[in-house]
Amino acid sequence: MIQCYCRYKKRKRIAVFSAILFFEKVKKGLDTVKYIEAINYINSFSGFSHPASLERIEKIMKQLKNPEKSLRFIHVAGTNGKGSVAAYISSALSFAGEKCGIYSSPFIYEFTERIKIDGKNISKRKLAAAVSKIARLGITPNDCTQFEIITAAAFLCFKKEKCDVVVLETGLGGRFDATNVIKSPLCSVITSISYDHTNILGNTLADIAFEKAGIIKPHGITVVSGKNRPEVIRVVKEAADKAKNDFIIADIGGASNVKTEPDGVSFYYRGLDFKTGMTGSFQLENAIAAIEAVYAVYPDINEKALLNGIFNAKIHSRFEILSKNPLIISDGAHNEDGMRVLVENLKTLFPDKKIHAVTAICGDKDYEAVVSQIAAASEAVYITTTDNPRALRTEVLAKKASEYCNDVTEYEKARRAYLAALRRVKKDKSGSLLVICGSLFLPKSVFGRLGKIKY
Repeated sequence: MIQCYCRYKKRKRIAVFSAILFFEKVKKGLDTVKYIEAINYINSFSGFSHPASLERIEKIMKQLKNPEKSLRFIHVAGTNGKGSVAAYISSALSFAGEKCGIYSSPFIYEFTERIKIDGKNISKRKLAAAVSKIARLGITPNDCTQFEIITAAAFLCFKKEKCDVVVLETGLGGRFDATNVIKSPLCSVITSISYDHTNILGNTLADIAFEKAGIIKPHGITVVSGKNRPEVIRVVKEAADKAKNDFIIADIGGASNVKTEPDGVSFYYRGLDFKTGMTGSFQLENAIAAIEAVYAVYPDINEKALLNGIFNAKIHSRFEILSKNPLIISDGAHNEDGMRVLVENLKTLFPDKKIHAVTAICGDKDYEAVVSQIAAASEAVYITTTDNPRALRTEVLAKKASEYCNDVTEYEKARRAYLAALRRVKKDKSGSLLVICGSLFLPKSVFGRLGKIKY
């Protein structure tokens, strides 16, 4: 873990030094800024270096002549499922003929995954051009956070590409999230809320819901996932009522003929037979929240476009089946509720398979609640770490996992943990699966920037 942190600090120093050279280049008015230079500039900023506030992003937007004001948004916040909900919405709108942008986080393999238009990553050249425009303002790490810089770049890209609508996923929380600089979204969507980032968002579900509901603006539409606990729905409804929003509960009780299979979830809803391209029982909740949001904003949407959009939406590491033989699954479950649902789906969809879990967890999570669930369900657990400086030390995580599983081993490198697990899964003729989980930063540490998967 010490080696991991040192590697991170070294990369940080390189990024800062590169950012200085980058500043000199943009000051000279050069437009041919390279993608790697833009990424180093972004990486020179810290994640939580400034107090929660919208003042910094508002200042940056004003300096950039408020590109967000020329765009229309559907704003998505929540603890779990917001990435999938955003993907479903943007996919449906693209199939309906709208030029649709989507801003999400974090990326899994390539940074440009965070800014997409009609399902395709923004080009490296276009991202570099947007970042150059920001750097010319003389903005340094002392001025704002990394997420604020990325958000500003996303707005510039969406405006430059003349998007008809943008699906905007919050980074953390909602009320003081940089994405909340927008004034009036077409619709605010609140997905499943559970305990996460409690040190920032609060210790109760009501407190966390209050922060998430901060994206709700006056005279709009609010859609909330019906699977939320009553106290969450109450807080969101109070915020919606106060802002004079139409309030819609996306209730999965309205769905019938529900079947969750390895290749997706099929269900009958609003007179249509839907099938998701992403699997896991939780995708029913996510898909219905997205469908309600789409209908709220586009009541006359073409039914075929909606069906195609739900079926074709894909994002990395959301119960993503990477290989069927051997069976390899990647899932970003990184909090208690997310891991509980992952384990339930593994047992339901593959009841005869023994679970081999490669896992790493960030130290700012409730790692005991997370690792205990996957360890208790697993034949063997392979504890590792990621290059993220927040990654928990392997010895700490392994000690806790050992309380629930008798076969726990530590690996300093995530790739080695994966290969060790893969060898055992392939040797087991009675049937095993391999799941990579615990952190959205883990797949890249396992498979590299290009996501090269070894079977």
